[in-house]
This record gives sequence, C-alpha cells and structure tokens, in this order.
Amino acid sequence: MVRAYKSKSFFAYEQDDFNLLAEPGAVTNFTWNTHGDSDFFWEKFSVFAAPADPSAIPVTSTRDGQYVPNIRMQLTNQTTGRQLSNVPIALANVDSFLQFNPVPMIWPKKSNLQIQLTCDGVFESGSAVWAIIQMSFLGTKAFH
Repeated sequence: MVRAYKSKSFFAYEQDDFNLLAEPGAVTNFTWNTHGDSDFFWEKFSVFAAPADPSAIPVTSTRDGQYVPNIRMQLTNQTTGRQLSNVPIALANVDSFLQFNPVPMIWPKKSNLQIQLTCDGVFESGSAVWAIIQMSFLGTKAFH
C-alpha cells in the first residue's frame, strides 16, 4: 500500500563554491544529504558560473551573457548507487540551457548524493579558475 503525501512544497537544494578547479583535469567532490523531514522530487537543474578573472574568458565561452564553464559533472546517489550518466558530462548539457527537465526523480529522505566536477581545460589566457559555481536542484519536497 502506497501512502499519500500529506503536503508538498517547492524546494531548492543549492550546492555552491566549487572553486578548486584551477587547472585541466582538476577534480573536486562534494557529498551532501537530502533532509530527513521529506522525500524530494528533483524536477529541474540550473547552473550559474562566474570566473575569477572575467577578462580571461573568451567570448565563445558565454551564452546569452552567462559564462559556460568548461566543467563536467558526475552525480551519484550513493544511497542507491545510481549515477545520472555513464561518464561525467558537460554542465552545459544538463543545465537550464537545454531546459533539462528530468522525469521527476525521487530522492528519499536522507539520501546521500555526491557531485564530482572535473575541469576540462584552460582558456587562451591560461586561466581556468572559477570563483563561483552554483548548482540548483529544484523540485518538490513531499511530506508524509
């Protein structure tokens, strides 16, 4: 028997400041847990990136005035062992540029998630330092 949820509300899990990506091949990992009060239905994903030195970024690395980071991501739900992709994929391929709207994916309460980011390369100036990378996992919190 499936229990219905008593209430639902919009929620965003925000993961920020992956600023350790200063050279090609640099990798950083971040692990976090969903809250214990509710299940989370992940519905949308968005990325914002800002370089440490904007003058180092070529025009071809922007999209509608926003920077397109040369970074790949692998997302793993360590609770279930499921990965979002078979290999790390470019953030530009999964962020709001393509209006990525996954089939709502449930992350049960207290799910353990890992994000792995890999820097793909440097710009012409030799700089690849990203001062800010913000990733928003948007969806619905559902309470039993």
